[in-house]
Amino acid sequence: MTWPSGIFLFFLGGAFGSFLNVVALRYDPERFLFHPKVIGGRSSCPHCRTKLGAHELIPFLSWLWQRGKCRSCSKRIAVRYLLVELSAGFLTLLTPFFALKVYSLTAYFPLLAGLWTAVFLLLLLITLIDLRLMLIPDEATIIILLLALAIIWFSPPPFALTTGSFFGSYAPLLGYSENAIANHAWGLLFSAGFFFLLYLLTRGRGMGFGDVKLAGALGILFGWPDILLLTMLAFVSGSVIGIYFWARGARLKKLLPFGPFLAFAAFLLFAYGPELVRVYFSLFGAW
Repeated sequence: MTWPSGIFLFFLGGAFGSFLNVVALRYDPERFLFHPKVIGGRSSCPHCRTKLGAHELIPFLSWLWQRGKCRSCSKRIAVRYLLVELSAGFLTLLTPFFALKVYSLTAYFPLLAGLWTAVFLLLLLITLIDLRLMLIPDEATIIILLLALAIIWFSPPPFALTTGSFFGSYAPLLGYSENAIANHAWGLLFSAGFFFLLYLLTRGRGMGFGDVKLAGALGILFGWPDILLLTMLAFVSGSVIGIYFWARGARLKKLLPFGPFLAFAAFLLFAYGPELVRVYFSLFGAW
């Protein structure tokens, strides 16, 4: 990847992030996720409602140039806007790089890289909405499911037991087979079943039904046994954050949403899955 193409992808991702921020902040559970009345209209200052000009909507640069303040009322603009644009920019820039490790330069690589980028941008949107409203829109989960089916369809078939899974040579130990359809079906059954059981045991207080549906979509996307590692990563990262707040003496007024941890685990698995597996098994003296 050349510098010009990398810069282009980064700023393109920032533009996507700006849009996702608008969708997340304006999202109304009573309306369709991308309803024109929700996402339509020009962006404005959240304080004085002054409409923003084109020069105030440049990803990253506008916020930095204005030092995080509105040009009209001089009130602070939350750093959230910059962070979301940066997150989307890095996702759009880095996902093709990590996809190259997974697929190499196969015929459908550009398409697969684009599909995976769309998945992670949607997971970013889910994270923003879940943090704000403690719910995961069904529309976003359905789109991820459709993207998953497209990724499965266009992915090159695994020709051996040690390919097609982030577990590599360890995959057969966990029941991985050469039948790709079976692996993705088992991924769905495990993730949806496991999270639905947690939903029942906690009566919806510890795990929402939106988490169950998102976990099922990710189970289809990653398949078995990769969804097992994704689930472990999600719970470990959630525990770390919970312990962090507890150690600082913070009292959480509400439960932490789990969607962001599923999203984080999905990207971590996609980016560093084989490395994480090697580290895990090295703890037991196995390579």
